[in-house]
Amino acid sequence: MLENPQHIIKIQKYNAPSLPEDPAQLPDVIYIPFLNRYDNLNDLLLSLSWFENQIVILTSNENGKAKINTTKNNHVSFINCSKYKQTNKIRKLKTFQSSNLHQEIGEWDLPLKRNFALLHAKQNKLDRILLIDDDIEGVSKTKLNLGVAALSSNNISGCLIVDFPDTSVIGHIEQTYGEPYFPFLSGNFMFIDSRKTKSFFPRIYNEDWLFMIPSILENKVSVVGEVSQKRYDPFDDICRIRLQEFGEVMAEGLFELINQTKFEDRYKEHFWSDYLNYRKSYVKELLPQASKTFAYFITESLAYSEKIKARNCIEFIENWEDDILTFNSIIENEA
Repeated sequence: MLENPQHIIKIQKYNAPSLPEDPAQLPDVIYIPFLNRYDNLNDLLLSLSWFENQIVILTSNENGKAKINTTKNNHVSFINCSKYKQTNKIRKLKTFQSSNLHQEIGEWDLPLKRNFALLHAKQNKLDRILLIDDDIEGVSKTKLNLGVAALSSNNISGCLIVDFPDTSVIGHIEQTYGEPYFPFLSGNFMFIDSRKTKSFFPRIYNEDWLFMIPSILENKVSVVGEVSQKRYDPFDDICRIRLQEFGEVMAEGLFELINQTKFEDRYKEHFWSDYLNYRKSYVKELLPQASKTFAYFITESLAYSEKIKARNCIEFIENWEDDILTFNSIIENEA
């Protein structure tokens, strides 16, 4: 199975010192999906105090604005996504409907906000956008120059997350036992050309990996550098593993098909049956060496894996691909 997902994208080396210090080489807008992590957001805004283009903070409600310090930033605005009719249209898409495989998602609305950013960018003719989560560190003008420069020949670009692994609970357990870690692009620091990208963030863990797949298949995704993510405790909530399991299966399974150049097999039950058996056997191998805490999460992962059938995977792919078409229709009608 695919160990290093970097093999399916381009790692480009740009000559940073040769890039002009030109405002045209910066994103037209930065979108920050936000939910209650005020210290993180204030640190990020301070690190972007030099940025002169738009910064849009995507919120879930009207609460807490007084806790957000925008005094060092000249062009910050807030959008409460829940107030817009377009948000309701996104929520009605098939992959946003409740499912027993998504029962722990709850109020998690990151995919909704990322989709809203795409729609808002198209409506306002903001072509080169940056999605950035509030826990990202190491942002600089050079990295923004690099990301935008890469969009001249790509649909999507971004930086890999280093230092603290940007991975799932099972991924963090793997790191503890010495498994190699290969970071991959994520929606937490992603440049997108809104004119070229015809994709969609489904409501599932690893939605950003799924968003990239159409562009990966076109060989239009590249890595241009590295940033860092603030540390957190991945084992502070058992609900995290319940949120992640189905998304882990879907994203890693589809990436495996891309790596094998067999993406057309995504509708075949035998592939998903084999992949689900592989996933369960691999996770089970972590149990003998696991501490009590880790064993609790591994057991929960296995319990959720048992609920996932090959037909669930195929139905999700069908719904996701239908949603891509519907979402692009929404964009065309609203823009």
